[in-house]
Parts: sequence; structure tokens; C-alpha cells
Amino acid sequence: MQRLTVKTAKEFIEILDKTHKTTFKDRKCQYPFTEWEHKREKIKDRLHNLPKYIHRAVQILNLEEQKMGRPQK
Repeated sequence: MQRLTVKTAKEFIEILDKTHKTTFKDRKCQYPFTEWEHKREKIKDRLHNLPKYIHRAVQILNLEEQKMGRPQK
């Protein structure tokens, strides 16, 4: 077993830094908090309006069911 010296520790750190840069070069450094907050607000609004959308869809289906079938004489 080898002893860990300052020189080898610095070499290991340099190697780790290089591999880190090549591995994670495509990732963004900053946390996209504002983007997530905007998406969260949109989802919150859509969930708030969900009962209206469901009611509207049921009305449309009821109208289509009334039109189906053999025409009245």
C-alpha cells in the first residue's frame, strides 16, 4: 500500500477535475428556479380550471349523444 503524499493528492485532484469537466460539460451550472416557478404557476392555474374543463367536456358529450341515432320521422 502506497502512502498518499501531497503531490499525488494534487495529481488525483487534477485528474478528477478533468474528468468532471468532460463528463458534465453539457449540464447547466445554475438552478433553473424561475423556469420551474413559471411552470408551477401554469400547472396550478390549469388544475384550478380543471372542473370547468370537465363540465364543458361532459356537455359536449351529452350534445353528441342526443344527435346520434336514427333520425325522427
